[in-house]
Amino acid sequence: MQLTGGKWTPHALSRTAATLMGSLKVSPHVIEKCLNHMEENRMIRTYQHAALFDERKDAFEKLGEKLAEISLVK
Repeated sequence: MQLTGGKWTPHALSRTAATLMGSLKVSPHVIEKCLNHMEENRMIRTYQHAALFDERKDAFEKLGEKLAEISLVK
């Protein structure tokens, strides 16, 4: 997909992906996992190691569908 509208940095693309996932009702916790962010809460970081593979897969599929929809609008 061609990206227009200025300079797109990796951070800008991550932020846009997170914003779109949020608008698609993806759980904030799943969005954080998709972005590979480190858990801020030390207890959760230490004891909860769920990878959420299915949830992340669904989130990325929703994002892909939304990007495909956006790219068709001209």
